[in-house]
Amino acid sequence: MAKQKANVQYQFPPKTDNVFRIYLKTNHMNNLIVVRFELPTGEEFTRNYGNIPSNALLVEHKGNEFELYIDGEYVGQRVLIEADGNMFRYDAIE
Repeated sequence: MAKQKANVQYQFPPKTDNVFRIYLKTNHMNNLIVVRFELPTGEEFTRNYGNIPSNALLVEHKGNEFELYIDGEYVGQRVLIEADGNMFRYDAIE
């Protein structure tokens, strides 16, 4: 029987601006998983104890630019090109 991992709680400082940010993390299978969405509305949604932010939160922000962070490192500005309840896609800004 496989041992279950303990739930993780991510700590971020309180959001104090209206910058659109997406934080992703590489998991043990080398896949990117959502850690946090900081929406331009000032709202913030963080993955904690299995509570995963829904990709549906991004639907109304399609076409917007955002700051992308992977594994805690800023990787640059991206544009959200597609979003629905199951997935989201982004692209580099040309």
